Amino acid sequence: MEASRPSFVSRHNIYVTPELRDLLQPKSSPEAEVEPPYTGPTSFSPDDVGAAIEAAKSSEESMWRGATIAIRKALSKTSGPPIQAVADSGVLPRLVEFMSGGGGGAMGSDPELQVCTLEAAWALCNVASGTSQQCGEVVAAGALPAVLPLLSSPRPELREQAAWLLGNIAGDGIGLRNQCLEAGALLPVLQALRDETNAKALQQLAWLRDSLPVLLAMVVRTDLHEEALTDIFWGLAYSSDHNPDAIPRQAGCQAALARAAEVLDRPKAPKSLVSAAVRLLSQLPTGGELATTAVIDTGVLAGGFKRILLDSEVEPHVTDVLFALSNIVATAELDYQPKAVAEAGLIPLVVDAIRQQVKSRPRREAVHTLANLSMFRKYAPIAWESGAVEALVDFLTQPQLMSHDGGSLSKADSVAAHAAMEGLVKYAQVGKALAAASGGPNPVLSAFASARLHERLCEARDCGELPRSVVRDLEALLRDFPPAEQGQ
Repeated sequence: MEASRPSFVSRHNIYVTPELRDLLQPKSSPEAEVEPPYTGPTSFSPDDVGAAIEAAKSSEESMWRGATIAIRKALSKTSGPPIQAVADSGVLPRLVEFMSGGGGGAMGSDPELQVCTLEAAWALCNVASGTSQQCGEVVAAGALPAVLPLLSSPRPELREQAAWLLGNIAGDGIGLRNQCLEAGALLPVLQALRDETNAKALQQLAWLRDSLPVLLAMVVRTDLHEEALTDIFWGLAYSSDHNPDAIPRQAGCQAALARAAEVLDRPKAPKSLVSAAVRLLSQLPTGGELATTAVIDTGVLAGGFKRILLDSEVEPHVTDVLFALSNIVATAELDYQPKAVAEAGLIPLVVDAIRQQVKSRPRREAVHTLANLSMFRKYAPIAWESGAVEALVDFLTQPQLMSHDGGSLSKADSVAAHAAMEGLVKYAQVGKALAAASGGPNPVLSAFASARLHERLCEARDCGELPRSVVRDLEALLRDFPPAEQGQ
């Protein structure tokens, strides 16, 4: 056997050299039990998990790595993993201790023992995947306070394994989920949701969606500091991204959304807090009527949304607002939704966004909003009177208003260009219907002439700058509303 390393004294998180071990060991009476030195094997097989457990529980540090790997491999067997045997062996607290070493200290700085951290978290995760009783034994061993710091580990594989373990515990049932929340898991998990880029880790943190009542109740607390409020808004936004209709069905929804709307109405609110609040309010309109109405009822359209479109220089905030508006006016059967947008005075600001925004993302969302407004006979005139026709033609014919990838139009801008052309066709059709009802000329055709729509779009087509779908719609527009008619 190779010379043993210094033994690890978990209580103080220090190493004791072999030379000092006898000196520091308190003198015991003959009756006192003395732990015999480890004399077992130095390599371990998943098929003999008992030997690995004894080595992991021993003070021989050189045995820990191989023993922990063998325990994890035994628990990872697809057929008959010895979950109960491991739980009954008393090794779970030692595995929790190994897992805790990944956060720092001597174990965290030793590359050999860093392996123990991941393997121990993996083994605990496998035990927690068993019965509710077995999962509870992992919690009883102290896994919750030990695993939370790993969510912010610089090691992505460790963050993922920590998320898996938390997911197994919280996903076992309401009782253990509540224990996670009582252990202080909420804010670390919310921060992980905000910062995590590992898709597998994010998936395992999805159990937070079942904690909506807790999040909504916390939003309205007046003693909540802004950093915590930011994380809670991100948690709600993450939940609404997966199921936007879930939040409006919860008690306390309107009070929580009103708090988010109030944040957007504060000119000097921290940028990070605004980012979270606007993301939450912009995601909800992707759901059904109930979710969209909940946002409208906060008054945010005439308040924070309008302030952002008028004054904000933060492109993601503007993009989120325009994304929300494009979804609010996306359902032709719901007349009150575009009415709310129009009454808030937002339509001219959407038109301005196409020309004034530097980035392509907010311009695309503005295009989709104007295209969707063309579905509403009552509110389409407000759009074309505010310059929507010329703005859409600008988007289609000015290359700098769209992003290109390797010389080709990006897919997202190609979709937006198609929406812009469809919107122009629809505006002309609405104008034709209004003209037929009043006996007057089509008001949209004069807007077409002012924007030099025919000349500019045909030139862009001849230069190959328009996607095929736009060219087809242009041909339909020229057929139904020919240039001669546009000049009338």
